Amino acid sequence: MEKIEHTTPETIPGMIDVYGGDLSRWPGRELARRAAEAALADRTVRGTLDRARVLDRGLAAARAGIDAEIAASGAVGRVRKAVLSATRPRLFGRLQWAAAISVIVCGAGLGSWSDLRLAQPEALSEVAIVVDPIVFGPLESDLR
Repeated sequence: MEKIEHTTPETIPGMIDVYGGDLSRWPGRELARRAAEAALADRTVRGTLDRARVLDRGLAAARAGIDAEIAASGAVGRVRKAVLSATRPRLFGRLQWAAAISVIVCGAGLGSWSDLRLAQPEALSEVAIVVDPIVFGPLESDLR
C-alpha cells in the first residue's frame, strides 16, 4: 500500500484501479477522503471512479448469477458427496480422544507399578504422602 503522504491527484486513478470504486472498502479513511476530494476536483478522476463503480456493480451481478447457477445445479452437493466418499472413516471415530487418554492413564499406572516393584526395599520406607491443603482444605489442627 502506498503511503498517504505520497498520494497525489495523479496517483489517485491508479489507486481506483487497485481498490475499486467503493471508497468505503479502501484501506484508511484519509486515503478514501483524498480520493473523494480528487474526484470532486478533477473530471477525469471522477470518470475513472464512476467506471470503477460500474465495474464493481457488474462483477457483483455476475457473482450473484454464478452463485444462483451453482445453487440450482446442485454442484455443491455433488462435490460434498464426492469428497466424503473419498475420505476414509477414522479408525476409532469419536472415541479417538478416549483411546488416547486411556493409553496415557495405563502408561502412568504401569510406570508407577513398575517403580514400586523395582525400587529398593529401603527406598520404600522413606515414601511420604503429601496432601495439598488447597484441594482438600486445611486441617482442623491448622485452624486452632
